Amino acid sequence: MTAAEHGQGGVISKIRPSWLERVPSWVQRLATMGVLAGDPEEERLRKASLTLTATMVSVLAIVWVTTYSLLGLYLSAAIPLGYQVISTASLAVLARTGRFEFFRTSQLSLMLVLPAL
Repeated sequence: MTAAEHGQGGVISKIRPSWLERVPSWVQRLATMGVLAGDPEEERLRKASLTLTATMVSVLAIVWVTTYSLLGLYLSAAIPLGYQVISTASLAVLARTGRFEFFRTSQLSLMLVLPAL
């Protein structure tokens, strides 16, 4: 091992690929919705985290809604269904306009209001 491969304190410092480079291209496109070219890496990570979380919860809500419906709990099924519909709509607005502030506000509102119902 050469001295150039060592970082401070003798720790090996190699450039590893970004987490985003290790996921499928459709996940990359989804994660970068609303990300601006001038955003610092930390802000990019925050935006990607919220976008991917909202997408994952919306997809998993299918199981939640189906389970409640099969049990005859239609009112209870309406809450995750409402989240799913509104979250999908806000993702569509984000994809179309790139306005992350609207998306962030809508997701925060959903996460604060719907559990109280």
